Amino acid sequence: LVGSQIAMEDLDGIKAVHYSYLIDLVADVYDVVIIDSNSSLAHTTTFPVLQLSNRAYYIINLDFNNIRNNVRYQSTLKGLGVLDKVAYILNEDYNIDYLRMYNLEEPEELLFTADAVEESGFDIVGRIPIIPKSVFLNRLYDSSPVCLDNEPYTVLPRLEIAKIANEMWEVE
Repeated sequence: LVGSQIAMEDLDGIKAVHYSYLIDLVADVYDVVIIDSNSSLAHTTTFPVLQLSNRAYYIINLDFNNIRNNVRYQSTLKGLGVLDKVAYILNEDYNIDYLRMYNLEEPEELLFTADAVEESGFDIVGRIPIIPKSVFLNRLYDSSPVCLDNEPYTVLPRLEIAKIANEMWEVE
């Protein structure tokens, strides 16, 4: 479902029932169906998929404006009756112990932390730590996901991704 790649004006003929049909079709074959939807509720592809889902995961980061916008967004989700399906994944968590382990320590203490985000009412099911920019850019360039990496300095991010995957569908 290439929802984000379709312009708003090209969506006039697409109805929620089309998504219902497609999801029912693949749900008979797969245990888990993951849909990367457009984040805007105004987009035709987003709300129907959100209604049909059992669980929705929103990716957030420690950017104060991002969190503030998501706090406002929560009231919209609540009004639509879908907030109880939403869990959050904190991307690029600032984990000082992890950074120190690889001598990546910043010169000053972080004021707005992941703990503050959780205290703001976010159900955070995973905290993927920030990785060195060179690792991120090199894996992006090579098209090799960090979760398939085998370097010791990517162990914590890989474990956190595995934890999130297990939260989505328990691994035996």
